[in-house]
Amino acid sequence: MKSVLLIIQLLLVTFNVFAEGNKKVFAFNNILFVNTPDKGVLPRLNAKNYLYDKNRNWMDNDQLFYPVVADLATQMSLNDAVDFEMQSAMAMGIDGFSFIYTTTKEKRLYNRFDQIIEAYFNVAKEKNYPFYFNLCIKFEPNIPIDEAIADASNILKKYSNVKFANSKHWHVEDGKKMIVLTKVKSLITKEEKKQLINVADKDLDMSILFDRIDQISAVTQGDYNFIYTSIWPGRKEEILQASNKFYSARMEAFYMRNDKLVKQYSNRLKSVNAPFVHTIFHDHVSSYYVDRATKKRIPRSFAEKKQMGPDEFYREHDDLGLTKGIRLGFEQAKKYNSSLVFLNSWNMFIEGSQFRQDFNHGFGLSPMTNTLIKLWKNEEIDPVIFVAFKNRMTEDKSLLEYKVRLKVGSPQYSKDSIEIVTYSNVPAKLVINGTPVRDLVEGLNVKTIPWQEGNIDVSLKKGSKEIASFNSLREVRSLKVRNQSSTIYLSSEDNNYLEGIIDILAVQEVNYFDKRFLLEQKKKEMWILLEKERMRNHITNITLNETNGARFDQIKKKENIEYEKEVKKLLSEFHFEVWQDLKAEKLLEIDATLSKFNIFDLNNSYNILDFK
Repeated sequence: MKSVLLIIQLLLVTFNVFAEGNKKVFAFNNILFVNTPDKGVLPRLNAKNYLYDKNRNWMDNDQLFYPVVADLATQMSLNDAVDFEMQSAMAMGIDGFSFIYTTTKEKRLYNRFDQIIEAYFNVAKEKNYPFYFNLCIKFEPNIPIDEAIADASNILKKYSNVKFANSKHWHVEDGKKMIVLTKVKSLITKEEKKQLINVADKDLDMSILFDRIDQISAVTQGDYNFIYTSIWPGRKEEILQASNKFYSARMEAFYMRNDKLVKQYSNRLKSVNAPFVHTIFHDHVSSYYVDRATKKRIPRSFAEKKQMGPDEFYREHDDLGLTKGIRLGFEQAKKYNSSLVFLNSWNMFIEGSQFRQDFNHGFGLSPMTNTLIKLWKNEEIDPVIFVAFKNRMTEDKSLLEYKVRLKVGSPQYSKDSIEIVTYSNVPAKLVINGTPVRDLVEGLNVKTIPWQEGNIDVSLKKGSKEIASFNSLREVRSLKVRNQSSTIYLSSEDNNYLEGIIDILAVQEVNYFDKRFLLEQKKKEMWILLEKERMRNHITNITLNETNGARFDQIKKKENIEYEKEVKKLLSEFHFEVWQDLKAEKLLEIDATLSKFNIFDLNNSYNILDFK
C-alpha cells in the first residue's frame, strides 16, 4: 500500500465517470468540522483537549477527541482544509461525503454550511477528483414542524440553483441527485407519533409524514432522489411504504449490531426491488452525561452550570468488540448485496465515531477501513496487519465512569483482549513477538491474544520471506489519570499513511507563507523538509506523553526553538520577522474565532445520533 499522495495519484490516473449502480461508500460529514479557523471548528480540537492537566476541571480532562491535524497545520485556508479532507477520504477508499445539513434555530449556521460545501465542490472540480457529494438533511427536534419544512424546502431550492447545481461531483442515482433524510420523526408531533406507534403494523399509514416530505420537495420536483431513514426499522409497512415512495430506505447505524434485523430489513427492500442502503459505525461515546440519580441524559452546559462532579454522572458508550463491529458491518453489506454504504461518521470527534484519521483511534483505522472497503468491492489488497485494543482504565471513583449502552459480544472481551487482524493474498504464517503462532489461509484472519501492556511485534511470513510487519511506537497502556473507552487501531501501514498526511500538510503550511516570500525552489524544499520533521516530532511526542501535558509542552517548546532557528537561516531578516508576525496573527485569529464559537453550544447540531 502506498502513501496518501501516491494513492491519490493512482486514483486520478484511473479516474472514471462516476457510474450509477457501482458499489459506493459515502461518509456522513459534519460540515463545520474542517481545519480552518474562520469557517470551521476543528482548530478547537487540539492537543490541549487530549493531554491531561491536573489544573483543569474534570470535564475538560475527560475530553479525549484529538484530530492532530489542527496542531500540525494551523495556517490552512478553507480550500486547503477541504482539499485535505477529500484526499484523506480517498486514500481510505471513500467515494464521497454526505453533508449533514441540519435544520436548526441557529440560522447563522446555514451560510457557514453553504460556504464550506461550495468550497468542496470548487476544489473537487479544480483538482478533478473522483469524489462526489450528496446532502443529508437532518431535522432537529427543537424547532416547529412548519419551520423545519420551510427550511428544508429552501435548502433543496437553493441547491437546485447554485452555480454548481449541475456539477459532475453530485452523487447521482437513476439520473437524479441524492438526498438523505434523517431524524424525520421530528416532522410529526408527539401525539401523531403515539397514534402511529399504537396502530397495528398492517394498518400503519405513513402518509401524514410523507405528505410533509412532499411539501419539502414540491418546489424542486424531479431534481432529487430521497433515501428515507426509518423511524421503526422493525415495522414492515413503514419500510414498504417508504421504499415505494422514495429511492430507498435505510436504518440508523446503531441497528447494525442486530444482524437478524439487518437481514429482515434488506429482504423487505429486496421484495419491492429497492436497493439495500447500509450504514456502518465502528465506535461511539455519547456527547451527553447521564445523571446517576434520574438516569436522564444531561448536556455538558447543564453539568457546567450546576458545577457537578464526576461522581454524579456517567457517560454511555457502545462496545463493538474491538474490530468485530466494523467487520460485521461490511460483512452484512456483502452478504445482503448492498450497493451503497454510509459510514457514520467522517468527523464526529466529540462522539468518537469518526473514521477520519486521528490520534484517539490510532492511525490504523484508515487502512483497516480501506481494506474492508476493498474486500466488499472485490478489489486487490496487499498484505497488511492490524492490531486493535483498548487502553486499560484505572478503577478510581474520582474519574468519570463509562457504561456500555449497546454492544457486540461481551464488553469483557474488549477489556481483556487484543485483536490481531491480518489480510494476505497467499497462505502465510503469523508470527507474534518472534514466535510462530498460526498458519493462516488466504484472506482476512483474526487472532485474539490476552491483553498485555507494552509493544507488540507482529509479522506475516511466506516461507522465510516476510510479507508484512508491524511494530508500533504507541504502546498498549494502563491509563492512571482518566478513563478512555475508545478502541485504538494500529497497522503495518501507519507510517505510510502518516507520511502521506505529512507530505500534504507540510507543503500547504509552507505555501501559506511562501506566497509572500517567493523563495528560490531549493530553499523552499529545505523548508518543507524542516516542516515535515516538525510534524513527525509532534506526533511522536504526543505518543510518548499522552497523559503528561507539562512534559509535552516542555518538549514542544524546545523543538519549536530549534525549528525557528533553522527557518531563520532560510529567510531574510525582514521575511523572518514577517513570518513570525503572520504566525502570531493567525493564532490570534484562531483564538478570536473560538472565543465566539463554542462547539458545545450548537443546539445539538453537531450530534449525528439521537438515541432518544
